[in-house]
Amino acid sequence: TPENEILPPRPKKSKKGPSMIWETMEGYIPEREVFTGQPGPKFEFENLLDIFENFFDETIMNIIVEQTNLYAEQERTKKGMVFGRRSRDWDWKPVTVEEMYVFFAIVMLMGVVQKPSVRMYYSKNPLLESPVFP
Repeated sequence: TPENEILPPRPKKSKKGPSMIWETMEGYIPEREVFTGQPGPKFEFENLLDIFENFFDETIMNIIVEQTNLYAEQERTKKGMVFGRRSRDWDWKPVTVEEMYVFFAIVMLMGVVQKPSVRMYYSKNPLLESPVFP
């Protein structure tokens, strides 16, 4: 190979199977794929919530809630109920699907209304407050 040619680094050998070897493919001309489908959305949605629920349906939300609650319980057990006096762990209650939908909505809204810190979203200061956040 010429000195100026830059080749990708060789992959590290895998312990699980054969390693991959990069080769230069001189004269190779890839075939261009032609899109034959109809462009645009394949579903009709009445509102933004329908679009969101298309990706995060109740089945997925149940899994997220179940795993969130499992993780919280594991963390509480790992700490052995030794929390600081002001720890939120004392007041932990399992979350519900409805609460998780609200949490997702707040997180998405925080992407639209951007502030330098999370604390500012809940500020009561008239210059900083965002009444939409509780």
